[in-house]
Amino acid sequence: LLCASNPLSTQDDVVASLVKDYKINVFAIHGEDKKSYYAVYFAQGVQYYVAGNYRAAITSFEKVIKGHEPQPAAEHRIPAFFFCALCHRALNAPANALTCVREAKEIMRKTRADAWKVEVKFVELLVKDHGDRHATRKVRLEKLLQQAKTENAFLYGRILRAYGDVLIRIFQETGEKHTIDEALQVFKEAQHIFEEIKAKPFAETIYRGLVFAYENMLSLEMPVAKEGRYLEIIAKFGELMRNINNPEKLKSLFISAAKALTGAERGVFLAFDRERDQLIATETDVDDATVADAKQFSISVIRRVRKTKQPLIVHDAIKEGRFRKYESVRINKIRSILCIPVVSGDRVFGALYLDSRKVPWLFSKEEKEFFIALSTFLADSLSRALDYKRMEDETTKLKQSLRARFGPENLIGQSEKMQHVFDKIERFAESEVPVLILGESGTGKEVTARTIHSMSDRKEKNFLVVDCSSLSPSLIESELFGYKKGAFTGAREDKMGLFEAASKGTLFIDEIANASESLQSRLLRFFDTNEVKRIGSTTYKKVDTRIIVATNRDLYQQVQAAKFSEDLFYRLSKFIITLPPLRERKEDIKPLVDFYIDSFNVKHKKNIGGATREVMDLITKYDWAGNVRELVNEIEKWVFFCNKRVVTKEYVSDEIAHLKIVFPPLNDEKNSCMRNYIMKVLSYTGGNVSKAARILKTDKKTIYRNLKK
Repeated sequence: LLCASNPLSTQDDVVASLVKDYKINVFAIHGEDKKSYYAVYFAQGVQYYVAGNYRAAITSFEKVIKGHEPQPAAEHRIPAFFFCALCHRALNAPANALTCVREAKEIMRKTRADAWKVEVKFVELLVKDHGDRHATRKVRLEKLLQQAKTENAFLYGRILRAYGDVLIRIFQETGEKHTIDEALQVFKEAQHIFEEIKAKPFAETIYRGLVFAYENMLSLEMPVAKEGRYLEIIAKFGELMRNINNPEKLKSLFISAAKALTGAERGVFLAFDRERDQLIATETDVDDATVADAKQFSISVIRRVRKTKQPLIVHDAIKEGRFRKYESVRINKIRSILCIPVVSGDRVFGALYLDSRKVPWLFSKEEKEFFIALSTFLADSLSRALDYKRMEDETTKLKQSLRARFGPENLIGQSEKMQHVFDKIERFAESEVPVLILGESGTGKEVTARTIHSMSDRKEKNFLVVDCSSLSPSLIESELFGYKKGAFTGAREDKMGLFEAASKGTLFIDEIANASESLQSRLLRFFDTNEVKRIGSTTYKKVDTRIIVATNRDLYQQVQAAKFSEDLFYRLSKFIITLPPLRERKEDIKPLVDFYIDSFNVKHKKNIGGATREVMDLITKYDWAGNVRELVNEIEKWVFFCNKRVVTKEYVSDEIAHLKIVFPPLNDEKNSCMRNYIMKVLSYTGGNVSKAARILKTDKKTIYRNLKK
């Protein structure tokens, strides 16, 4: 019957012991004695209470409280009521808890059952909010301890635990050493009782109080032992730190780690801003108001720490005259203060501020050397993290702007359009495809081609350049393909062409739109076969040469006008880089100015620090028809003639200094935008007009018409 109605077994020592203490024999069940079932329900409730399952415990106790036929005896209902009160208290239902206490007292009054008098008083003390001072509550618990010592162990252990909690609060208020000593002994005794009756959940609740008492005992009596504990934790912390390269995470970690090490209540990391010569709260675990109070108090303290590079330890700020004058100390009733400077050599990163409003003498002077070591550790860790972050940022910026040297020239740009250009450069550099570079004069087409070569596997070989607009068609062909002796008048010996000379390297052909029809045909054949034939020769020769071409003209219009080979255009239009004019990426003007001023300072042995805001405004508004080339020439003129620390308006060219802003007609801008958009789609389709028309949901005639505008 017992096994069927109750999950307990006869081996459940803790519950059997507790129930026996309440003078209820759950195993004395005879026949159909229904009163005995109330004992079983009570035992169930005690078991659930001990296990921390308070709702299930309340259900079991209510079966005893609300029992009928027959009415449960007082010996069952009274303990059921006060255990029910404890469960409601644990569930933060004080009103229900008080109701249960009153019911238990009423039954005791009517039946004159005084056996549970001490238990009910204890439960009432826990449940009611008397607003007592800790000292008053301590006296009341002492009386209950005397009365409960001989009654039952479970009650005595619970009163001891409550008594220890009160002692801890008294210590936090007064800092009196004897209270923490007494608390330690009380917690030990309570833990022993709970372990004896095998009430494991209650024994575990003692551990927190024991740890707190032990730590405070160590801080007051055994600084060397505490230091050893700190160093052990620091070693583990250091292992974790090796995997952290984020300075902001590191600062946040400093606070939580330092609080764990020292027992501090609050913490804030105050970073030193060199430019403003002030401390800024960068990481904190407290609200804004508390940060403001901490800064108000600590600003002078931190500056003192920054000069001396020694930790500041205040045992009881609210009682020390020189610290009590600070408003935040009075408002927050700050007791213990520790300020650890975070300094590496002559480099000051800031300070770690810790305090406690509850415990005085939290930080001892005997641990000063440890705090100095902690300061060095924090500073070195932060220094490494900041250096790593700086290098990471520099690497990211370097990659984004491609400001590393790829040869004799540089590419500079932080705008979104230039970032797209750089992405294409990186992709094309990894392949062997022919590349077409489009862009107005002065946008950096040759620099872009040289960059692709310098980033490719061909970088150790030749990068040769030929400009189709600078030579006659016949001379261009002889330069590119070479000739045999006697091929024409003046051909006195064999000459290697640029295609052969650039073998294993890159040949850059600029202004390809000016190439003759014959040259276009020979180029198309080279793309198909990788073969070249010298003028006057009868044999072809294979060469391994990469081709990059460029033009400042609209090749698509050239094709429509039958001035450029359609087949060659389609071959080249698969891999296009379009360089934006400087007027479309004016956010790049500032980095270009900074870079070239530095460059020309070296060339002309000057020390120009930059340009004034007025000058920067002027050159930003200017349209730069000659693009970057025109800007570079302007900057070199500034540096050469300027005799001041910075470039002022007097050194700026007249056409820029007296700029009149001219806005093009809206229709021109509209046509330009449409043409650029169509060219982008044609680039995507490989020059296929029909496919582009389908994508744009229009007809081919509309595309041709807009390209001609």
